[in-house]
Amino acid sequence: TTPQVTYLEERFGPDNLLVISAKTGQGIATIRNRISQLLQPQMTNSDIMFSLTLRQEQALIQSSQYLNAAMATLSKGESYECAIPDLRKAHQLLGEITGDFLSPDILDRIFSNFCIGK
Repeated sequence: TTPQVTYLEERFGPDNLLVISAKTGQGIATIRNRISQLLQPQMTNSDIMFSLTLRQEQALIQSSQYLNAAMATLSKGESYECAIPDLRKAHQLLGEITGDFLSPDILDRIFSNFCIGK
């Protein structure tokens, strides 16, 4: 361990310290497990129950496909820049679900289901 890690272990305790590396991937599984453990007791069935419209479901499926394509690109050893188009499209689709991004086409589809002004 490095002097910084030793200092942090002494200050916060070894159980409260996670050493991770974005470069090598060291500790990523550990932090995922720790986050899951921290959230698990707080989650109830009502926290995970939700409903999707058909449009949202399709956007979720498509975003998953784009994310898988980006992962495939990266797993082939290609540069991060090659995965950016797929990541952008996935981000846009997820934004359509959350309402952070609404294209004019999406707005037309949403409002076609409502009767406004009658």
